[in-house]
Amino acid sequence: MAASIPGAAAVRPVHSRPAAAEAPWVKWLLIGAAALVLLWLIVLPLAVVLTQALKKGWDVYLSALSDPDALSALKLTLLV
Repeated sequence: MAASIPGAAAVRPVHSRPAAAEAPWVKWLLIGAAALVLLWLIVLPLAVVLTQALKKGWDVYLSALSDPDALSALKLTLLV
């Protein structure tokens, strides 16, 4: 058996604390950063696509959705 170093078990880092003990502002900063990334990557592009699709009105949009190629593309998108 290997020789143990006396007092080795008592050595701990000086600033050890659980991760949940972070300051509340750090948590809110990370939540805010995640929300901004979500907004930038998902919500804004989706809003641009919808505004461009509805630029000529609902009638043109709905008639375009009834096209067989558009329906096939939507089915494939939902399947994937």
